[in-house]
Parts: sequence; structure tokens; C-alpha cells
Amino acid sequence: MEDEGKATAVLEWLKAEGVAQVADAQSLDEFLDANGIDVRSVLENVLIHRLWRTFRLDNEAAVEHLLNLHRPPEYLTDKGVVLSKLARWITAIQQDLEPNENLLAHLSAQARALGTTRVRNAIGDSESLLEAVEGGALLLDGDQVRAEYLDPVPLSTLLASFRKDGHRLWKFRSAFRSPVDVLDRAIAMEWRGFKDGVLDGLLALFEKSDHSLTPVEYLSVFPQALGEASHLARVLRELTRRIRCDDGFQYGSERDDWLEALAGFRCWASGDLRLLACMERPLRDRPGAYLDTVLAAVRDGWNRDRGAAAFGALSLIRGCRLMFAESHALADEAREENCRLSLATLEGGEELLRIADLCADLPLGLRDERHVWSGLTPPIKAHWRKRASAAAGGSRALGDALVAYILAWTSRDAYADVEPIVFELHKQHDRTDLLVALTASGGRLAATRAAYLLDEFDVHPPAQDHISPG
Repeated sequence: MEDEGKATAVLEWLKAEGVAQVADAQSLDEFLDANGIDVRSVLENVLIHRLWRTFRLDNEAAVEHLLNLHRPPEYLTDKGVVLSKLARWITAIQQDLEPNENLLAHLSAQARALGTTRVRNAIGDSESLLEAVEGGALLLDGDQVRAEYLDPVPLSTLLASFRKDGHRLWKFRSAFRSPVDVLDRAIAMEWRGFKDGVLDGLLALFEKSDHSLTPVEYLSVFPQALGEASHLARVLRELTRRIRCDDGFQYGSERDDWLEALAGFRCWASGDLRLLACMERPLRDRPGAYLDTVLAAVRDGWNRDRGAAAFGALSLIRGCRLMFAESHALADEAREENCRLSLATLEGGEELLRIADLCADLPLGLRDERHVWSGLTPPIKAHWRKRASAAAGGSRALGDALVAYILAWTSRDAYADVEPIVFELHKQHDRTDLLVALTASGGRLAATRAAYLLDEFDVHPPAQDHISPG
């Protein structure tokens, strides 16, 4: 009861003095000392026993904020007190209690001490640290992080807490109201330490229900990730898995958001490019983003592995033709023309398009009305094979592309007619490595055919003529 009486005395005195009438922080300290009042003990009783059930001030919430500013730091941590909340407390006290400048300086110093303790206690725990600073209007001053109620903390100290948590690292970066060039350079310099966490944060967007952050927005903060082949491969394989499912994008970012993100990568390897090019389901629903991604991958990989990129280009044109065969829409025909114009600008692009024109004679599906294959006699088909072999035979890359295209996309009947081209091109350049690669990344049909051909090459040397069993 003695503490409760002292607490009541504090509240009565604050009310009588109108709070704002306190001359300075020293006056408040002298009053408390003169009355033998232990502030922390008294204030704890004030809040626990809620003395203002029988004693009320006119601005109860503001006074509670005033009292909270003198609570032990561990209490504030447990109650989720963060920098943004401290700012709201000070604002409420200013508006409702109108403290003078000296008292406001005292309260601001209290808030800064609490905020600094809260942040420093959270270092090493990405979740707790982000909670402490989010909404706190952080500022970068050289390599120091500042805020209104935070003493300077080294940026490197705070960043270390987010090394394994890319998603919260992204949010931490967003908490700054000043330019973040220094922060971005720090991440770039220590990229090896951050990249695994950034990948985990990216993959988490497949499941997170917060649609305010897209993969493209996330990656825009970490441009180094766009050059990481391992990141590309992980995202592509997860995307491939989910595209096969009707509910694959039920919770996280949309399919087209992921395709747009893939289009920004600058490290397309041959296997990844073939895996992307062999997707068919995206062509059935909103295919624009998918085709744009294939085109971006082709352009990126053109000078890295032209054979795989050329296969992607042939598959891209096939996809445009397949869409037109299904829709007979002018927009789909225009899309094919735009793709051709883009591919023509690549080195060797015209030669590629000549092969694409030959592939247009092959059937795309049951409703494809543009192919002419079913109207060709055996001698004409033989002549077609000769032309196709000649068109691709002068370039190892184009030959690889044509072989991969034949294995991946030709129908059963057409394949029996065109498989000899594979053997002819194998005579010119050994395609064993390509066939091995196709068994892993060329789609199920191409993988099965490639495995068969590998066995055949072991039995039938490339110099011998071969008749496909169909």
C-alpha cells in the first residue's frame, strides 16, 4: 500500500503541476528523490494495479505512455515496443500533455535509450530485429544506422542478423527513408554470405500469401542474384513443378510473376533453357509472359550455348504457331512475327529462321492446318530431309538445335520420317553429349528418344544407314 500511496502522489503531483509546468528533468528527479520514490517500483504498481480505476487523469492514454517511458527495457521488449511505437508515444504526450521543452527533451532521451536497448538486444535475431526497427524511419549516416529514437549502430552489425533471411533483409532495407546505396554496396561486397538467404527468401514467395511483394520486386533489390545459375535452376524447377498443378499458385505469387522474374536472369545454362522451352501448359492460358521469358532466355544464352538457345528459338516459334493453330487470331500471328523479327537480329538468326520455316512443314497437333507433311510423298520427304540436313549441317549449334527439336516436338508418324536426319547430322558431328543432355533436360518424349538413339549408336555406327522402327 505504501508504494500505491507513492504512485498516487506521483499522479496527483503530475496532475497538479499540469505536467508541462515541470521546469526541467532535474526538477522531476528532485521531486522523486525528495519523496523517497523508487520510480520503477512505483510505476510497476501503477500499471499492474491500474490505480486509475479510482483515480483518473483527463488524458489517461498519454499518461500511460509517459509512465511506460520509465519502465524497465525488458518489460518493453516483452510488450513488443518498437521504434515506431516510441515515436507514437512521444507524439501523443506532446499533443495531450503539452510538456515544456526541457521535459520533452527528458522524455525523448528516455525513448532513445529504450529504443537503442530494444534494437541492441535483438541483434542476431532477424525476426525480433526487424520488428524493432520496421516503421522506424531509419537513416544511413555513412556506415552508421540512426533513427530519432535510436543511437547510432554500425550497419554491418545489423546486416549480419539478416544473412540467412533474405525476406526480412528485403524488409529491413525498406525501413530506411534515406538512400540505401551504402547498404546495397555492403550486401554486394559480402554477397557470398547473403546469397543463400536471398535464395531462401525468393523461394518463400511461392508460399507467402503477401501479394504486395512480387519476385521481380524482390530481385530488384538483389541484382547479384540474377547472375546466380543455382538460383535460376532452383526457381525454374519449382516453377516447372507448380505449373503442372492446378493449384500450384494458390498462395504465393502468380505464375506470370515468376515468369517475368525468370526473364531477368543473365545466366541461362543449356539444361535450364531446354527445360523452359519444353513447357507446354503455359501456352494454353495467358501465354504472353511465357513466350517473352523464352525469348529473353534465348537472347541471354545465344553466345553461351547457341545450340540450346537455337532449340529454344525453334520451340518459341513453334509455340506461336501452335497458339495460332488453336485460335486463328490475328494477335497470335502478330506475336510470331514479332518473335521472328527479334530472332533475326541475333548473329546467325537468319539461318535459324530458315530452319524454322522448314520445321513449319511438320505437324504441330491434331488441329494444325498449316503443316504440309501429310501431303508429301516419300520422295518429297526425302528431299525435305536433304534440305533440312543441308540447312543445319554447316553449323554445329544449328545441327544440335534441329536434333533437339526433332526429338522433342515431332509427332510419332512424322518422327519416323525425319529421324534419319538425326543420324545424318550425327555423321557430321558427334551428338552423343547432346543426346546424354537431352535424357536429363529435354522433356520426357525427347529423353526417351535420345536414350534409344544412344543405344542405337552403340549398335549402329554413324557411317551406316538406319531405318527407324517408328
